[in-house]
Amino acid sequence: MSRIIWLFLSSVFFTCIAQAKPLSTDQVPEPLKPWIAWALQDSPEAECPFIYNNYEQKHCSWPTQIQLALSTEKGAFTLNVLAYKDSWVSLPGDKIHWPLNVTTDNKPALVMDKNGIPSIKLVAGVQHQIKGEFVWTAIPENLNIPVDIGLLELRINGQIISAPTLKEGQLWLKETETGSKKPENIQDNLDIQIFRKITDEVPAQVLTRLELDVSGEQREIKLPKPILEGFIPLSLQSTLPARLEPDGQLLVQLRPGHWQIDILARNSKELSEILLPAGVDEEIWVFEARPQLRVVEIKQPSAIDPNLTNLPDDWKNLPAYKISQGQTMTFKTLRRGDPEPEPNQLNLTRKFWLDFDGSGYTVNDTITGNMSRDWRLNALPQTQLGRVLLNGNSQLITRDKSDKQGVEVRAGNITMDSDSRALGAVKSIYATGWEQDFHIVNAELNMPPGWRLLAARGVDNVPDSWLSRWTLLDLFLVLIAALATGRLWNSYFGCLALITLTLIWHEPGSPQYVWLNILAATALIKVLPQGRFLMLMTWYRNAFWLVLVMTAIPFMVSQVRTGLYPQLENPVQSSPSTSIGEGMIDKVAEINLPAPASQTLRMMKAPLTKRSMPS
Repeated sequence: MSRIIWLFLSSVFFTCIAQAKPLSTDQVPEPLKPWIAWALQDSPEAECPFIYNNYEQKHCSWPTQIQLALSTEKGAFTLNVLAYKDSWVSLPGDKIHWPLNVTTDNKPALVMDKNGIPSIKLVAGVQHQIKGEFVWTAIPENLNIPVDIGLLELRINGQIISAPTLKEGQLWLKETETGSKKPENIQDNLDIQIFRKITDEVPAQVLTRLELDVSGEQREIKLPKPILEGFIPLSLQSTLPARLEPDGQLLVQLRPGHWQIDILARNSKELSEILLPAGVDEEIWVFEARPQLRVVEIKQPSAIDPNLTNLPDDWKNLPAYKISQGQTMTFKTLRRGDPEPEPNQLNLTRKFWLDFDGSGYTVNDTITGNMSRDWRLNALPQTQLGRVLLNGNSQLITRDKSDKQGVEVRAGNITMDSDSRALGAVKSIYATGWEQDFHIVNAELNMPPGWRLLAARGVDNVPDSWLSRWTLLDLFLVLIAALATGRLWNSYFGCLALITLTLIWHEPGSPQYVWLNILAATALIKVLPQGRFLMLMTWYRNAFWLVLVMTAIPFMVSQVRTGLYPQLENPVQSSPSTSIGEGMIDKVAEINLPAPASQTLRMMKAPLTKRSMPS
């Protein structure tokens, strides 16, 4: 019995959550109110609607209409504004033609100068009516008005100007440019064409495109519900000022010309059928399938050739259907999901930064490509995630049932950027750091001053490491010099020469071939008889001893200085790096210090779809 009661209470609780609506500021619980400013600090305009021509921008004030009545002695304006938040609103005029006697809702208002534009502060939540006057001796040639004004009504000396000229926020008032009469052959006509693209997403989405051909005067109209029954609007994109009213009608401020309005909506239930709205004779719909989600068959109506219609060009590659009044588009589900989706096509670019003390790596990963399965990216246990950006948005790092860190992915095409720490020994770098197969993997290793990459194994292309610099000629010369030293003096000097030349051979500024000249001259001196040639070899050996001293002293000073202060090794680029990748391996900055690390940087192998980098 108690279990039934708990199930009943749980169902009521989750039903209440599902029907919950966003809370206003006054409805937020008291313990959470101090966090409101913190939650909205990155989006202070979160409660404001989108601006009419860019859904990514938000506008906290909506100027609907401005009325200007101008004469040779004075002018007057009336501006209607809806403020969604306390905000500044620009007024017509400028420093030369400053608005006077300005009132807001019949109360005196304080006009401030904001970057040369007269402005007033409005209170949020109400519809405001702003009135003001101008005083002049003659009507100016032009007058500045707010650039976000929707509708403009202009009267000059009591005469209505049907087509005022507005250029970049300036209203030109010359009668020759604006015209004082409305042409008799132009009528207020509106031609609307409606197209819809149905996308079989989860949930289903419908993009409604309105093509408007407008002639006549500027005016404001309300169009009947443009959204299909049972769909919830998501976004509105329009080059004309437009908004969706609470009753579902579309309010548009029309201007002469050809315009396009896109409204994106989602379905509130499972997509089984769509009915043409009442009052509409016919429309042309296209269907964009998602076979990886489900395979459907459209029972009715019959398909038509999209090339014989006036559909948008980017929609003509989709199956098209002509829907008439009383018809319903019916969907029959044949299969849900894709039992064998294609493998993920992902590319990975990694950047490693070795700590100054050599204790670990900081890693930046950039993953791009398309995901078609799994829908989660888990990090390897050796990777400690710190921050993840998915398609430009911060992503919550979670743990799955196996306690693995990762992020959920809900989009097919992804661009992910993550910062993490690589745990474990620094001699081993994992190729991916993710439990995922990648098509291409590139990596770049950035080392702090005083460190050098000794060697790298398991890569497609060997980077410019210390070991890879050795050629057969280098090995031959070093061994010959060491053997000659041992034969000329003793084996201890030969071992010392071998160690010394091995360490300094590839250091910039180190003496190299001068040793060979000294050894050759010394060997000849030991076997030559007394004479002029022996004297010449003696002078030759002494000269190269002098060259060795002159070369070795600056080299030793440089080595001691960079040994004490490694940052002086490369003053231009303080973070030398070595790039390890597929197709091209470049050394970003040469590392010129002796390698203090005695361990080889080893690349451990992990399973990859295409072996392109060590792991």
